[in-house]
Amino acid sequence: MSVKRPSYFTLLATFFKIGLFTFGGGYAMIPLIEREVVEKRYWISEKDLVDLIAISQSLPGVFAINLSTFIGKRQRGRLGAIASATGCALPSFLVILAIAAGLARYQNLAVVQHFFIGVRAAV
Repeated sequence: MSVKRPSYFTLLATFFKIGLFTFGGGYAMIPLIEREVVEKRYWISEKDLVDLIAISQSLPGVFAINLSTFIGKRQRGRLGAIASATGCALPSFLVILAIAAGLARYQNLAVVQHFFIGVRAAV
């Protein structure tokens, strides 16, 4: 089956959606990535996905970023790799940025200070 190569934006948006709706780390993303890139979009075969998972696990770094980078590179070369990796990492970055902004704004509230006293004790 011949499938048109995705645009850079499509790569970024696809992995942004996967990163946004996945909780539990890179390994929790595998079923979503499989559904999206193998079953729905036909970008790669299931065998290729298994091979890319094995390679991604053996490399240092964040597993999901490695996997999305390889898939993006297969589709659109280096810029595709950058688009896919950015899409995968961007949701986490934005959530942390929002938390940091909220913390900076509300850090002097007693409830926030008590929360962090409890967190410190738990850690």
